[in-house]
Amino acid sequence: MRVKKPPVMVVRSPVKQPFVHYYDLHPTQEDLMGESVAQSTLIHYLLSVLTYLFRTTTCFIVSNLNLYQRRRRYEYPLAPDIALFKGVTIPNPAAREFRSWRLYEPNRPPPQVMFEFSAEETWKTDIEEKPARYAALGVQEYIAYDPNDPPRARSARRGIMKRIAFAFLGDLRGHLRGYRLNHQGHEAHEGE
Repeated sequence: MRVKKPPVMVVRSPVKQPFVHYYDLHPTQEDLMGESVAQSTLIHYLLSVLTYLFRTTTCFIVSNLNLYQRRRRYEYPLAPDIALFKGVTIPNPAAREFRSWRLYEPNRPPPQVMFEFSAEETWKTDIEEKPARYAALGVQEYIAYDPNDPPRARSARRGIMKRIAFAFLGDLRGHLRGYRLNHQGHEAHEGE
């Protein structure tokens, strides 16, 4: 005859797991699209220029960081190609898992400037929807840039290609300490 062992009772101390947003661990639609060579090149170039221009300023410049407004697991994030947070310091951001910017947490202001580099699949959202969404966050400047030469986007009404007026990098002034970026000459000039 087999003797039944008494059940083992395991007592675990309650360990609070850190809150994680779903899209910090799973791809968004934009992640699945990827970036063109033109987009990728421009993003890396502008990150370098901004890092140089703000080298003596307290700021945080980042690419494709998920931004969340609320503490909701399945909130769909905004993830601009580049975000510039003036007055924000992240001690050694490369040494930690820094997956997102949670606007609902203390001392987490919105970025002052956001850049989007449009693609065939995203231009309409970049021009028609994102300006209002970013303004609602408190973003002060939004720059949408089409890397095509000349800048083009498909007209939603006629299905034809037409030239669209974009805010070129040369128009950015206020938050770049008087510098003007020349999008054709690939250099930064000190402005007025």
